Amino acid sequence: MSLSPAKRERRRRDIGARATAPSLEAPRRCTVLGCTNLTQRSAGTGLSTRHCKRHKEMLRRHGVTWRKSFTETELAPYRKSVRTWVRLNRGRPEFQEAITDLDSMLAASGKPKDAFAVQSARPKEKARIALARLREAGKGGEHLLTIVLTIKAITTDKGPRGNPEFQQVQIAKRAHRLIPRTRIKSDIWGDIAKRTRPEGLVMRILGEKLIEAAGGTATGEVIREVIALKNAGGAQ
Repeated sequence: MSLSPAKRERRRRDIGARATAPSLEAPRRCTVLGCTNLTQRSAGTGLSTRHCKRHKEMLRRHGVTWRKSFTETELAPYRKSVRTWVRLNRGRPEFQEAITDLDSMLAASGKPKDAFAVQSARPKEKARIALARLREAGKGGEHLLTIVLTIKAITTDKGPRGNPEFQQVQIAKRAHRLIPRTRIKSDIWGDIAKRTRPEGLVMRILGEKLIEAAGGTATGEVIREVIALKNAGGAQ
């Protein structure tokens, strides 16, 4: 369900007013180790009482405050190993079950909306629309399972370990990259291409959904097998 333009504007003004209102508490510093910036609340730049604006933005975009998302260079050897593992284990019942569960989730995601129409939707609805747009783009369960296994393998091997939020965000961001931009033609502005921003609560929700659906295959044993393939050169 989407907010109406009037409700969205009232919400924006309310958040802005609360963010810039004087704090009754003593000024506080960001809780990230080594950061001396004031928290958003103390600085009047946002609502967070734990993080400064910079580290709150890092958390929102990447899932942790101390490192950015994985690069293509970092992910490449793990993705290669996952594809090898899939080729060698395609007949395993748990693999087929995970593909079926992911495909079913895509099939049940409902009607897609373009990137312009989704802006005012709530995070849960944005996650549903993302799944619908993945289905519309022809992406299936195997595409998504490859992403889940790749991110689980690299976080197990390199870290950060024991951080489900980071893992959720990284999985969702890679899935989000499979969604094509919405393109429109305007007599005034010409060709316009838009993609929803991969950040915030919607990434946590989407990542959690993908992990849950892939759970039967994305086990510790399978991840260890993928890492072993990566250490052996990634292919057989």
